[in-house]
Amino acid sequence: MFQFFNYLIIFLTFWLLLGNGLRPQIWRDFVQRFGIEKIGEFYGSTEGNSNLLNIDNRPGACGFIPIYRSLDRFFPLQLLKVDPKSGELLRDERGFCIKCAPGDTGELVVNFKLDRCGDTYRWRGENVSTTEVEGVLQPLRAILDATVYGVQVPGREGRAGMIALTMVDGTDEEVID
Repeated sequence: MFQFFNYLIIFLTFWLLLGNGLRPQIWRDFVQRFGIEKIGEFYGSTEGNSNLLNIDNRPGACGFIPIYRSLDRFFPLQLLKVDPKSGELLRDERGFCIKCAPGDTGELVVNFKLDRCGDTYRWRGENVSTTEVEGVLQPLRAILDATVYGVQVPGREGRAGMIALTMVDGTDEEVID
């Protein structure tokens, strides 16, 4: 199979390689072997609030944080205009902050979420889905509704699961104990 692949490579033309990081030592070998004109890289951690993009076609470059209007939806960072005297963010007539144009100096801000909107919590190194736990409880005949959320426990890392229940009228509370 490998020999067939090597033979097939002779007939293929690559003009761009895009992926999740390539060591500089391997970069040059790829360019030479496959005749690739341009290599692009990206890095984005799963739960991070930033991403890096390397489209300079230079082996070993760390890349940059992309701040393009067309990518606003994917990158929660913005460079915003600031009043040089007061340090306050400048706003347009609708009250929205004004984004910097390329080359402008401004304040780098991030859309930071404090928690994950309650759909999951982390306990003992595991992510727990609240909807999955609710899905197990809600079919029970004694339970009218169940809401699961994570709560902090003093001295413990993460959050423990807590359940708020609405019981069917006439249900004996001992059923839950």
